[in-house]
Amino acid sequence: DAGADKNAKDKNGKTALDVAKGEDVKKLLTEAAAPADKAAADKAAAARAAAVKAAAERAASDKAPAKRAAPAEAPTAQPTPGSSNGKKRRKESFLPEHWSAEAEGGSASALSLVHVTDQGVLAVLGACLEGTDIGWKGRNQLPQKCYDGPYDNLVLKEAFRVENRGLWQSYQAKQTRVMAVEPWVKESFMDEKIRPELYRSSGELPLELDKSCNEVRLLHGMQPDRVLSILSNGMNERFAGSSGGARFGNGVYFGDDSGKIDQYCDIDKKYDTSSLLHRRLYDGNCRHPGDVFYALVCRVTLGCSRVYKGSGDFHPSSKNHSELCDVPGTAPPVTHHSLIARKATKVAFNIKDPFDEYIIFHSDLTYPEYLVAYQRR
Repeated sequence: DAGADKNAKDKNGKTALDVAKGEDVKKLLTEAAAPADKAAADKAAAARAAAVKAAAERAASDKAPAKRAAPAEAPTAQPTPGSSNGKKRRKESFLPEHWSAEAEGGSASALSLVHVTDQGVLAVLGACLEGTDIGWKGRNQLPQKCYDGPYDNLVLKEAFRVENRGLWQSYQAKQTRVMAVEPWVKESFMDEKIRPELYRSSGELPLELDKSCNEVRLLHGMQPDRVLSILSNGMNERFAGSSGGARFGNGVYFGDDSGKIDQYCDIDKKYDTSSLLHRRLYDGNCRHPGDVFYALVCRVTLGCSRVYKGSGDFHPSSKNHSELCDVPGTAPPVTHHSLIARKATKVAFNIKDPFDEYIIFHSDLTYPEYLVAYQRR
């Protein structure tokens, strides 16, 4: 305190003045050293940050690819017929993938007849016209249709793919209803064996057949004046018998042998400017071959078939034989979808005709897939 002896010493032999001087010296040294220590710390931190940054830049440089000139911007790919995008689009619209783009954009009633130029498809369609008894081996039982004498061969001249959106959708809808029957009925669907040669050749055409509903390809012959109506509106069972009778009921008749369907065809001799059919088929790229006949290669859903027996084949309430009998045991009743007249059965009924026939009584179970123009030789 103020009155204490300034010369008094502590136990270390230091006076109060000596202690005060020592504290002042430490304070001065500390204050002098602080700026130097802070500057050093800041410098060290800056060096560490620079090192970290440099290391990161080197690592990035090692991983980055060499710089190249930027490529020109590629145009956006557009779906084209036959491309994967086009196929997806067709699938979503329930149209066959190999159909042309015009079919998808057209109305439900629009008909497009696409001239077939693919040699593979033409070869298959030509094979479909091969038969076992063409012209009954040169002895056609309808002499008035032997325009140039006996013949035993049918030669493909032109072919056209039929693209009819409305008919195709109706056909698909009817197939769905056929498949909606009870499972045990579907198990009874007969895996019908059409003529092996036609089965093999037609199976090579685009778009695989649906065996689950007993779908096959069969042939149908017709007169030239009926062609365009069938391609536009489909088959019509109400016209049954107009070309050659309706021995097995009022339905649409098909064959698995060209020798059978050729019996119902009339000649189309030459191009006629007044013919709407000719204007649709024959243009600058496809000329009328002359002396041709027309037939259809059709997709047909046989479903649950009945083999013709001669009695009990038709529904009791169907007086004009336009509806087949019910499938036994079905409730509610399900009628058979097709009738098959085997040549062996026809012989037993004294029907002198060496061909099998397939009859459909609801025309939306058929689709005219290809129109073929052929000549007799």
